[in-house]
Parts: sequence; C-alpha cells; structure tokens
Amino acid sequence: MTTPKPPSGASAAAPAAPRRHPLAPLVPLGLEVGAWLLLLTTGAIAFGLAGIMGFFDTGLPADLHSVQPVWEVGEFSVRHGAIALTVLLVVAAAGLFLPTSLLGSRLSTTGGRVLSSSAAAAGVSGLFLFFFPSVWLAWLTGLLLAVMVALLVRQAPGVHRKPWRSVGMAAGLGLFVTYIAQIASGVSAGVPAQRWLLLLAFIVMLASAIASFLLPVSADSVDQTTGAFPAQHRGRGEAEIARPWACYVLFGALGVIVALPQIVVADLNFGQAGTYAILCAALVGWAAGFEAGPTFAPGMTRPRLTSFAVLIAGVLLVLIGALKELSGIAILSGAAAFVVGIGVRAQPYAFSRRIGLGIGAFAALLLTWLGTALEVPVTAFLVWEVTTTAVAYIVPGLLTIVAGIIAIVTFSPLGVRGLGVDLVHAFRAPVTRTAAPEAPFAGPEAVAGSQPGAVDAARRLPERGLFIAFEGGDGVGKTTQIRKLGEHLAARGFADIHTTREPGGTEAGQRIREVLLNGRGVAQRAEALLFAADRAHHIADRVDPWLTAGGVVMTDRYIDSSLAYQSAGRQLSVAEVGAISRWATTGLIPHLTIILDMDPAAANARTESRGAANHLDQAGLEFHSRVRQAFLDMAAAEPQRYVVIDADRDADAVAADIAAAVDWALAAQGIRPQPPVVGQPATAGEQPADGHQRANAAREAGPQLEAESPAPDEDATTVLPSASSGTGSHAAGEDETTVIATPATGEDDDDSATTVLTPQPEPAPDPGDAETTVMPRQQLHNSSRQKLQAQAEIERQARERLREARMRGIRRGDQQ
Repeated sequence: MTTPKPPSGASAAAPAAPRRHPLAPLVPLGLEVGAWLLLLTTGAIAFGLAGIMGFFDTGLPADLHSVQPVWEVGEFSVRHGAIALTVLLVVAAAGLFLPTSLLGSRLSTTGGRVLSSSAAAAGVSGLFLFFFPSVWLAWLTGLLLAVMVALLVRQAPGVHRKPWRSVGMAAGLGLFVTYIAQIASGVSAGVPAQRWLLLLAFIVMLASAIASFLLPVSADSVDQTTGAFPAQHRGRGEAEIARPWACYVLFGALGVIVALPQIVVADLNFGQAGTYAILCAALVGWAAGFEAGPTFAPGMTRPRLTSFAVLIAGVLLVLIGALKELSGIAILSGAAAFVVGIGVRAQPYAFSRRIGLGIGAFAALLLTWLGTALEVPVTAFLVWEVTTTAVAYIVPGLLTIVAGIIAIVTFSPLGVRGLGVDLVHAFRAPVTRTAAPEAPFAGPEAVAGSQPGAVDAARRLPERGLFIAFEGGDGVGKTTQIRKLGEHLAARGFADIHTTREPGGTEAGQRIREVLLNGRGVAQRAEALLFAADRAHHIADRVDPWLTAGGVVMTDRYIDSSLAYQSAGRQLSVAEVGAISRWATTGLIPHLTIILDMDPAAANARTESRGAANHLDQAGLEFHSRVRQAFLDMAAAEPQRYVVIDADRDADAVAADIAAAVDWALAAQGIRPQPPVVGQPATAGEQPADGHQRANAAREAGPQLEAESPAPDEDATTVLPSASSGTGSHAAGEDETTVIATPATGEDDDDSATTVLTPQPEPAPDPGDAETTVMPRQQLHNSSRQKLQAQAEIERQARERLREARMRGIRRGDQQ
C-alpha cells in the first residue's frame, strides 16, 4: 500500500478536491499591487492638478511639468490639492467598508468575471488619465478601484491582512522610478514621471485581470500566514480587554502618517520622490512593529505596553510636525509606525483597524483644508513657523498624547498598580515553570506561584499509541466520521481502538454534559471550568490509560473546542482558557487534530433537522462563524498537527480523506497493526533455555503498537502464557511461557501460517528433549490472545509502579 502524503496543515485539501494552481497566489497579489500603484500615482496627479488648475478642468500632459515650479514659488493651493486627495481616498476606500451582503449572493458564480472586468476597467481609466490628466477622471478611477477592491475582499478575505507587502511593492517601485526621473531631469521631473507609473499600473492591472478570469480568485488563493501569534514565547499573559479603544487611537495615528506625505512634500517644497520615501519608511516601520509586537518587552503587562505605545506615537507625531527636513520626517514616520505595530500586536485585540485608520487620515486631511499657519516667536531673533502640514501633525499628536496618558491610567485592568515593576522589568523575560517535578500532585496554587495569571502546563505528546481529536462546529458529522474511521482502522487490523467524547466521556462527565449542553444561565467562566473539570477526569480515567496500553484513541472534541467556543465564541481570554485546559490535561495534546469544516448555516440546518439542538447550537450564526474562524486560525498556526477537511460533501468522500490523513499519521509515528501470533520452526541447535531468556526480554518490553524492527540476528518474539498449570520446575502460581518467533516483515505468508509450541507433558521431561507440536494458527489465536493481553497489562502496571517508586526515591535524594 502506498504511504499517503502528509496533510499540508490548515489548507490541506481533500485528495478528491482540485489542486490549487501554483500561480493562483500571484493573481490577488498582482491585483493588489496594481491597485495600489494606480491609487498612488492617481493621487499624486490629482493633488498636483487640483493645486494649479482646479477640479473639473481637463489638462494636457505638459501641464504636469508646471506643478513643481508652482510649489517652489508658493502659488500652489495646498487646500485644493488636499480636497482632491481626500475625495479620491474616500471614494477608493469605500470598497473596504462596503458590506459584502450588498453585493448579492449571485456573485458567487459570476464573481470571477465581474472582478476581472472591474480590474480591467480601472486600468483603462488610468490609461485615459495618462493621455488626459484631470482631477475628475482621477476620481472616476478611484471609484472603479473601489468596486474592484470590494469584489476582491469578498472573494479572498485574507488579502488585506498584511497590506504593507503589496503597498510596499507599489511604493518601492514609485520611489525607484521617481528618483531616477529626478536624477536624470531635475526635481521638476518627479510629477510628470507619475504618468509612466500610470502606464505601468495599467499593464499590471490588465495582466492581473486576465489572470483572474482564467484562475478565479478564492479564499484558497491567499496563503493564511498572517495574524497568528507565536505558539510558544516567554512573556506576560494576555488580559481581557472589552473595549480596545487604545488600538483605534494607534491606527488613527497611523492614518495621519500615511495620509500626509503628499501634502507635506508640496508644503515644504520637497521633490515628488519624497512622498514615496516617507511612505516606504512608514510601511517598513509598521511591518517591523507588527512582527515584533507579540514578543516585544516580554516583562511588561501587555495592555500597558499598548498604552505606552499610544503615548510614544503621540510624541513622535508632534516631533514630525516640528521638523522641516525630509530624512528626519521619514525616519520619525517609520519610528511612529513601528510603535503603532507594537501597540496593536502586544496581545490579540478585537477591533477594526480600518475604522481607526480612516478616521485618522480624514482628520489630518481636514486640518489641511483649513490652511492654518502660525508663527510662534521663540526668542527675539528666532521665530518658529508652523506650516499647514505641521498643524496637521501636531494637533493629532497632542490628542494622542492625552489619550496615551489616559490609557496608562485606565486601559490596563491593573490601572497604575505595578507600573514601576513593568518599567524596570519590561525587557526581562518572566521566569516560568514549564513542568514541576511533582506535577501530578500539584494543584493550581503550587504552579501559580511561579508566574502571575492563569496556571499552565508544558505541552506533551503521548509516548505510545495514537491520539486523534475531531474538531468542528455542531452538525458537521464528527460522530459519523469517528465511526467510519474506526471501521477503517479495524479493517487494517487494529484491535485496540477506543472512541470517546467531550464532554461526557465518563460517568461523571455525563452529568457535567447535562449541565453544559442542556442547562441555562451558566456563567461563562463557570462553563469554561466545567469543561476543564470534565476533561481532567476524562484524560486521567480513560485517555491516558488507553494510550499507555498502546491503543488508538479518537475523541469527539478536545481542548480546541474550549478555545474556540469559550474564547472566540464567548469572548473569554484565550490565555486563561488555554492554560487551565492544559493544566487539567497535564499538557496532553493529540498527534493529529482533524477539523471538519462547514458553513455554519449548513451545519445549523443539519442540527435542526435531527432535533438535537442545545443552547450552544441556538447561539446564532455570528457566534458559530466566530467559532469556525477560531478553528481555522488554530490550524493555520500549527499546520504540522492539523488537517482541515471539507465536511460539506458526501460522508464517504469525507471519510476517505480522513482515512488518508490518519494513515499518514500512523506511518509518521511508526505505528502499524499488531501482527497476528505466527511463527516458524526453531532454529537448529537452539535450546529451550535460550528461548526462556528471550521470553524474559520480550516480557520486559511488553506488547506495543509500535512495531520496531528486530536486529538482523534476532527473531521478533511474542510471549504467550502456558495453558498448563504451574508444575514441574515452575513455582506454584506461575505461568510457563513459550517463545513464538514471528516472521520478519516481507516474509512469504505461506511461511507464517503455523506456530510452533512446546507442549507440557505430564512428567516433566528433560528440557533438551522437548517435543514440538504444530498447532493451527486460528486455534492458537482464540486460546491465547485474551490471556496474553491480561498478563501483559499486569506486568506493565507493575513496571510503571516500580519506575515511579524509583523516580520518587531519586527526587528525594536530590532534595536532601
């Protein structure tokens, strides 16, 4: 049988599903880069034309050459340019805020054609702008971009999770082309060079439109590699924040940073390339802060880190407004964006970054409409001239500083308590205890002493057996698929197969299940604790013993369900729910977690049709959508342990995909069915004493599912209890054991159909003259299997008790 390929994590497709084209991820990337390049160049042209000729006049390409000279003589209308830029950004950004429900469900079949058509239309509009520069045509281009963006976001929701990648490519290209033009033909050539970038944007958009028509964009076209926090890092635990208003303030500051570069370049008479320089610096800072946020300042309380980020971002905005030098503005813009990334990623927050970004950008542009300029006397000989853009930076900066001070006092649940400790130990990783020596006997109080917050336990994989967890929303068919997988494993020859569920896998768990699923009015934290209590008893009483015996254990739900339902669905702290679940299970995690994925509406219809809905099933589609996304995020974070299966198909097709994934997991763990009790005649010259020595060695190892290959000069052995009573040379009460040699892998089946046993004669003869009798394979199997398993289990438990006693003695010696 061919060994199946390993599942590819959260995006692992069923073998029956069509494979993703290798160029599919490039299609949404091309659309994004082309759209951003078109928006940036259109904004530069609209801003320049509005400042010299108004909003509704159509100019000539030569008119763009006069924009820079007008900047330098001070006759450029920054106010008109800011209005034109504001309208363009508002129109283009409308696609991000447009509810997908307004697009209609019919686009599910024609969305690819509509997306490619809108992308081509936006590109053609940019081409017209190349020949007929005008502000109104730039606005029309922005409107077409909004339609394309709305369709792109609907078909591939993950495209905007890391926008600096696509914006950075467009801004970097603009920086390169514009600087080359200014070096070759002077600073005044920067604005006219935007026409050639328009032409390049048209080519990219047209090519991407054709590609999106041939390779329709879907959620699978985008690699889900973003938004996942590090699985294991040493840092302060998360805190539950109901209203993360500080994150909106941070993104408002970022909106100021990205909205003003074009205007500050005109106000301070920089070249057009300065716009791209400031924007590129901000994007680099934002990306760096986003990636560093989860592990930055690990010794500081996470909400307090966000609060300090707000304060520092406000200070940097004020400093940017005070500068009149391009490199300084670019560096401080990058630093401020870095602080924003740190603050919003200090811990997971539930908020919309589009809202904060949009409000901040619009407020900054609105301040430039006012055209406020001040002269502040510093000394009798020095006057500080505050320009229009300086006001647009300083006013939001001062407001952000005030918000930062308020956040330090109120945003963290601790208030100002422990503020000094956070500052002193901000960059020291907190000392945590991953595993205590007496973990099985230590309660929450003993472990909690090593770190603040919820208790925790180190994660561990089972040393023996195979542990499989089935996850997914209610109604996706987990029970059916567990039954089918059990049949598949039994057909492969596995005998030690166990199925269970959470909650309710034990007698005590049944009573907890009634409270959880049929009860009403259980507080959210109490619900999480009840799940953990059921899980602790379930693991100790059932799962761990089954795995220790080398069995295959399949559970309907495990820790991930608590994280999804209690954390994502009930909006409790992920850290607390995860920590108490790991402590309850002593960190036990499955070898393989199978997530059955289905649209919540379809799953809810299944549940209602069978009349088995509980209060969790009746929580609403929004609740179950959050739960579904939580499962998918977990799979994306650890693709090596997860496989996502499309459950909205025929049950047999789903079962085939699950069987392939489990077969791969079995092969990866080196587990195969325990071979039947078979053998071959003893080797010439071998004495029974040799057999007893090998029997003792085999008994010491115990029966395992992991079938390790014997050494080349050894026969694989199996220990069988004698059917005779203890007589002869054996002590009373002992079973005599006989070595049955099993053939090595790959031997002919005809050679393994019989087993050689040494009979027990009435008067015990000399061991060297032992007569041999060949017994049929089936008879041997029926008479010995149960007794073999019982004896092996007794011996295994004895060895475990002895090993535990030795370890306790060693620990006591170390303590003394």
